[in-house]
Amino acid sequence: MPKPGEQKKVKRTGIFGGTFNPPHLGHRHIAEEFADQMELDRVLIIPSHVPPHKAAPDLAPDETRLAMCQGTFDDSRFVVSRMELDREGKSYTVDTLRALRESEGGELYFLIGDDMLLYFDQWFSPHEILQLCRIVTSVRSTEVSLEDLEAYARTHFPEEFAAGRFVFLPMEPFPVSSTEIREAVHRGDSITGLVTAATEQLIEEERLYR
Repeated sequence: MPKPGEQKKVKRTGIFGGTFNPPHLGHRHIAEEFADQMELDRVLIIPSHVPPHKAAPDLAPDETRLAMCQGTFDDSRFVVSRMELDREGKSYTVDTLRALRESEGGELYFLIGDDMLLYFDQWFSPHEILQLCRIVTSVRSTEVSLEDLEAYARTHFPEEFAAGRFVFLPMEPFPVSSTEIREAVHRGDSITGLVTAATEQLIEEERLYR
């Protein structure tokens, strides 16, 4: 119980979703900065389900991507969730956030990449998403600046921007992408230092991305 005059600490939950095909040390770097800068109690890592009929030829199976996430996000603050993998039918971000609002309570912070933010107005129910959580983003490449991201949010969502529903984190980019890793594996190049040892072992054992 808080002491008289003290406010009860509000639970702060971060959400980091993606295909994670594969998850790499850049993803982990972003998740660690996200947790540190936002002072989060925990971060839910949520690999997204991709229906088989839409799957790209080099997309690893759901269970393998889940296992790679478990081998990548091994900090105690991170919890790998299979909630989207288990959901049948179409899965929208707003559905996940509605479920987490019920189960988690407190404040929700949803981390998305700079490239995804720049078409956030085209997502399903973006205004409801901004009611359910704060959107957190950072610059992951040299192609866009924090000022560009702020200008986009201010222009497309002026009320939510003014209400502080967008958070922009200064963060040093980690120069690696899942696409580059898949291409390196296909060429037979080493990916040591780009993914965790556990993820590298899974890629080798299951002969992914060949």
